Amino acid sequence: MLIDVQVFINSMIDLVRVLLNYSDRLSPYDMRENIMAFLHKTPLDELTSFLKKDKKSSNKNSVD
Repeated sequence: MLIDVQVFINSMIDLVRVLLNYSDRLSPYDMRENIMAFLHKTPLDELTSFLKKDKKSSNKNSVD
């Protein structure tokens, strides 16, 4: 369990670091949304969602 907590804490710290690098392009609301998505979805869920969006986008562009 201790390892899980350490991994979670380090992941949250890394997420905040990444978001702060984009602070000039992200609103506080966007940052909160990203943090909440991180807390509620697994990384695999996020990746699957991203890939589905990307596939829809490429299919839409190829039809045009």
